[in-house]
Amino acid sequence: MNILSKLKNHKYVMAVIVVLVVLISILIGVNKNNENTETEVIDKKVVLIPVSDYQSSKSTISANGTIESLEQAELKSQIMAPVSKINTSIGSSVSKGQVLVVLQNNDLTAQLNQAKAALKAQETRLEEMKKGTRLEELKITENQLDAAKTSLENTTKQQIF
Repeated sequence: MNILSKLKNHKYVMAVIVVLVVLISILIGVNKNNENTETEVIDKKVVLIPVSDYQSSKSTISANGTIESLEQAELKSQIMAPVSKINTSIGSSVSKGQVLVVLQNNDLTAQLNQAKAALKAQETRLEEMKKGTRLEELKITENQLDAAKTSLENTTKQQIF
């Protein structure tokens, strides 16, 4: 009782003690409420289905999350050139052999024209040599003509890609 009588004389100390007791009881009550509200855990199973099965059915899928494709295609070009036209959009279906991107081909067109001109020049030279040259010179010109034809074929193949 000696302590209570001393505390009665100090009104501020008594007020602080009462506030602390009230705060502690409130905190204990809040913790008990949190323990009673358990979060419900739902076990969901992800099933992979082929795209053809999904496309043939009339089903719908509703979910939150991220979808990643199991199949990916890597697109590469045999030459480096700026893109001049894109013939498809993100998410659209494409088929094998479909042209997806057209590259700027100004340099390749110039190479093709140059190879055609070189071939024509060699053909003209061969015709001139056939009119009155030696057999060795004729063979050299024929070899040069073959080289020009090969160059034209290679340049044409590059144009296809």
